[in-house]
Amino acid sequence: MFHVAPLTTALLALTFALAAPAFAQSQKGPESAAGPSFSEPTRTYQHGVFGQDYEYATLNAFGQSLRLAEPEVFEDRRPRLVDLNHDGQPEILVVVSQAGLGAGLALFGLDAGGRLVRLASGPKIGQGHRWQAPVIGQADVTGNGIDEVASILTPHIRPRLQILSWQGESLELVSTRDLPAGSNHAYGSLALDNAAWCASAQGINLAWTQDPSRQTAWFIVDGLSAHGALTMTRTLRGDRDQALAALACR
Repeated sequence: MFHVAPLTTALLALTFALAAPAFAQSQKGPESAAGPSFSEPTRTYQHGVFGQDYEYATLNAFGQSLRLAEPEVFEDRRPRLVDLNHDGQPEILVVVSQAGLGAGLALFGLDAGGRLVRLASGPKIGQGHRWQAPVIGQADVTGNGIDEVASILTPHIRPRLQILSWQGESLELVSTRDLPAGSNHAYGSLALDNAAWCASAQGINLAWTQDPSRQTAWFIVDGLSAHGALTMTRTLRGDRDQALAALACR
């Protein structure tokens, strides 16, 4: 049922080992040696989840730049490379927000003509000044051969895990559930490496650190019940090094 994505494992290892340098480079824009980046700061929408009074208007990737039309902004600091359909052409997972609707996940990539475009959008929270923090990595929860993405909704208020599936031009909701403990982002922090998941022989490893203590809780995602509910089993609890081993699916 679970598909192991080599790209995901590599991303997890790199992200945890090089989180601070990669993040610093991701804001150099246009596209830096670190890969996709954001540029053109804007105050169209000011929320402040990163302790800054601006967001970004432009995504730089694959040698191109794409500027969002107002009122949308990238309420994000790190574009994340994924390959959800395993075709060898990466997609980019980001957070897009706007006043009155809050944050939603969006997928960008190249179209058939090689142009950088928005491939799919997920549902926004529906209220301004409400954010979600993406979970690094990808995993096939549904067993359909296409990996899903995940985020933690409202990580500063009532953290909830959300699983989304790429279907056409939409990121469709698969399941949500309250987190058993902790969250993956502290308000005002630039740290975005606090949660990740990947597939293993035992199932899907999901872990997050309870920033800023960096104590880690992780779980095995058992799958979906007949009613579509996400089932999870607590497996371990420990420090960052132990979490890294679990998230690398070792």
